[in-house]
Formats: sequence, C-alpha cells, structure tokens
Amino acid sequence: PMRLKRFMPEAVPSGVSDVVEEMFGLHPSTWTLVEHTADTMRRLARLGHVVLVGRGANAVTAGLPNVLHVRLVGPFAARCKHAAEFYKLSPEEAERFVRENDRTRAQYMRRYFHLDINDPLQYDLTINTGRVGFESATQMILEALGELAKIPAATALAVK
Repeated sequence: PMRLKRFMPEAVPSGVSDVVEEMFGLHPSTWTLVEHTADTMRRLARLGHVVLVGRGANAVTAGLPNVLHVRLVGPFAARCKHAAEFYKLSPEEAERFVRENDRTRAQYMRRYFHLDINDPLQYDLTINTGRVGFESATQMILEALGELAKIPAATALAVK
C-alpha cells in the first residue's frame, strides 16, 4: 500500500529509530515489510510475465524455476550523467546520488539476504549498458527470455 511506501526505502533504517517507530505503532517492523514484499514478489513471479526490479528481486526469486536474473551495469560517469539528466541534479548531486544509491542497495542485500550484490553468480545475464546501450540490452534480454521460454513455463524476469 502507498501508505507504507515511505517506510520502505532501500536504505537500511537505523535500528533504534526503526524499533521506536515500530513500538509506537507507526509502522510494522522493517523485517515484516521485507518479508511481505518478498512474498508478493514470489507470488507475482509464479503468476508469470512480470519484471521485478530492486528490493532483492534476484534473491527472492532465486529458488524459482524459469526466472531470468539480469544485472544491468554501466560506467560510473555515464550513470552520474543519466541521474543528473533524469532527476535534474547538478553533477555533484548526481555523483552523491549514484554513490548513495549503490551503497544502500548493497547494504539492503547484505542485511536482509546475506548476499553480495556484486556476486556475478546471482545473475544469469549481466549487461554493461555503457558498451551496448539500452536498446541492445533490451534485445539481449528478450533473446535470453526467448531461450528461457523454450523451457516449459518460463515466467518472470528479475532485474537489478
């Protein structure tokens, strides 16, 4: 629900503030929210024809058959340039945004799934968008999905 969105940043909350807010009934525990999110992702993946992005989607769906786990990577400078354009940030703000985003995503995966976000074995396909661009990356993913579709009941795509 949208009312819970503000309590679910990928940044791992401070343990003290999270406990205090939970004690006062401001929101369910972060662990509860992560579990509910994971359950929802697994249900959606089982239904099929879904793209899951972030929130540990690759970890949550790791045990499911017929799921393609994709990691998109790119050069730091290109990612900063994209963030500056997309979010209307100064170059310095964009650099801080990208670094913080990388840090919080890695921390989220470590805390809730005990995984290294950079472990290549978590992904079936890793694409460097700095080399191939977004359109080519899309074609590569579609081709991989086509190969996966040859396996009966191919259902979902998890992207980080």
